[in-house]
Amino acid sequence: MRHTVVGTGRDQAQRMQRRRDDGCSSAPWISGLFPTSPTLPLHPYATGERAMADAVLSALGR
Repeated sequence: MRHTVVGTGRDQAQRMQRRRDDGCSSAPWISGLFPTSPTLPLHPYATGERAMADAVLSALGR
């Protein structure tokens, strides 16, 4: 199961790159290195947290 989740994380990171959901996009899943709002650098927003949770649940077959 560990390999599935690790692989899912890698796949998710690759999808984020293709979709431009990174900190530089107009609708980022994570804050940038120097965030403009009161958040931590490179910390996921709610949208990113939800996408990661969905990926893990999908990998677990739920």
